[in-house]
Order: sequence, then C-alpha cells, then structure tokens
Amino acid sequence: MHFKYIKTNNLELINQVNKSSHAVPEYDITKKKIHPEFYLSASREVVMIGRIDANYINWLSFSSLDDKELNAKIFNSIINERHPYVSQSAKVLGKRYYEVKGWLKGEIRHTSVGGMLWNTPFGHYYGMGNVEEHGRHFANDLTNYFDSQLQLCDMRMANGDYEKILYQYLELLQKKDVDYMYYEQLKPLIHIIENEAYLVLSPNEEVKELYLQCLREINRLYNAYMTIVK
Repeated sequence: MHFKYIKTNNLELINQVNKSSHAVPEYDITKKKIHPEFYLSASREVVMIGRIDANYINWLSFSSLDDKELNAKIFNSIINERHPYVSQSAKVLGKRYYEVKGWLKGEIRHTSVGGMLWNTPFGHYYGMGNVEEHGRHFANDLTNYFDSQLQLCDMRMANGDYEKILYQYLELLQKKDVDYMYYEQLKPLIHIIENEAYLVLSPNEEVKELYLQCLREINRLYNAYMTIVK
C-alpha cells in the first residue's frame, strides 16, 4: 500500500500527529527526550517518527526514500523543533499500523559518548559539530543503509536455499504440545531470526512472508510465556 505524499514547505502539514489524532498522555512526559525512529518498506517508503517514549510520539510522517531533501528537513524538525500535539503510533497509523510494523525499523538514540550527540544504526555517530548538517547526513545514510540491507538479503538467499531454512524455523516455532518454557528453549533461534530483520525488504515475497510469519510466531510464544511468568 502506497501513501500519498504532500508537497509543501510547511512541514507541520505532513505531520500526522495533529489536532485530529491528538491523545492526552496519562502521565507527565514533559521532561522526556525525543529521538527519531524510522521504518523502511521494500517499496522505498519511509515512515519517520518523533519518539517520546514507548507509548507516545509527537511526529509521524510518510515520505519517499528518494526524497532526500524532505527526509533531511523531517529529521532536523524532529530533533530541533517543538511540536504541539502528542499521540500514539497505533492511533495515527490506524489500519496501516501492522503493515508499517512489518517494515525495517531503525532508531537514532541520544549518546553519552564524548563529543557525540546521536548514535545511529549506520555504523557511526553524529557529533556536536555541524549540527545543521545532521539532517542531510541522515538522508544520505538512510539511502545507503537501505541499499546495504538489500545486499544482505541477496547474500542470505543463497540461490533459494534459505527459503527452506525459514520453513524449518517456522516449523520449530509452530511446534504443538509444548509448555510455556519452550520460549526459553528457542531463545538462540529467536536471536538469529531477529538479527535478520533486513529480510522484510526482500524482493522475494515468499521469503518476506515466511520471515514475517516467524516474527508473528515469536510474538505469540512470548505472549504465552509472559502470561505464565508474570
């Protein structure tokens, strides 16, 4: 499903966290530090989020990976500007929530490393110098990151052999007549699967769906496990 992009110089018009999607926080979030979060689709779509904490956001926008100028502006807006409304990603995305949750996720987090401001998933930091250039660096890094994840997909495919392995993973995750401790037993496998998140970008639809099925089964096992141990 493709999103409709709005061409405008007023960035707040593309921010889907607005008056109509506003939510009232159930606790004080005024001292929270906001950080950028992104989701990438196989069709080169981008969702950018201004993440306040696990529950609340103050920014959510749709854009194209190839619109570097817009993505740079969005990044700078998230980290530098105040936005008047707060909401929750599930509320803003609505029916598209689970679609976007199936995309490749990344976060840019605050860091305490000396001379640095942001820790990125791109293999480097953004420093305290040239802060105004962070958005431009991010937009370029995002494109390069997408390309590198696609290369990992290609390497992992191994001429179709990995598809068979995913089927084997899924069979293990769907095994019947197991108790709640099965989740603990599968943690090494779960670790392997979660580290291959780049597979959600695979141009092979069957591989991508198999991988997403594995993630859904992991979530099911985790929920069953937590229901017992809580």
